[in-house]
Amino acid sequence: MGIHLTIFANIGLASWDCLRMGIAKHTPLTYGLSMTIIAIVILIIDIVMKENEIILWGVVLLTGYILGGPVGIGTLISTFGTGLVMQFVYNIIKFEPRKLQHKDVKKVVNMLSNETDADSL
Repeated sequence: MGIHLTIFANIGLASWDCLRMGIAKHTPLTYGLSMTIIAIVILIIDIVMKENEIILWGVVLLTGYILGGPVGIGTLISTFGTGLVMQFVYNIIKFEPRKLQHKDVKKVVNMLSNETDADSL
């Protein structure tokens, strides 16, 4: 819903949406399919680059612009301001996302199957 509102507002897209829209305009892929493919590609890039999100967002924005994605003031704010605002809020609420211990898929599946087994008793 949020992405739709951003597109509909016509003030420019967030960097990722700009890239996805550019790909959708220049390929037979729909916006939704380009969104899924980009998510997979970005996941791989993020694993390789670790914590360099601002560089990644800048590259995504530039690529989206070159592909014809709409860029406006909303795009620039989203690209270069989101991380700063998030970090500001994290500092206020004293949240450090790097300290979270995420469960891998295997652990989650085991937890869910154990809960299902316990519910059937």
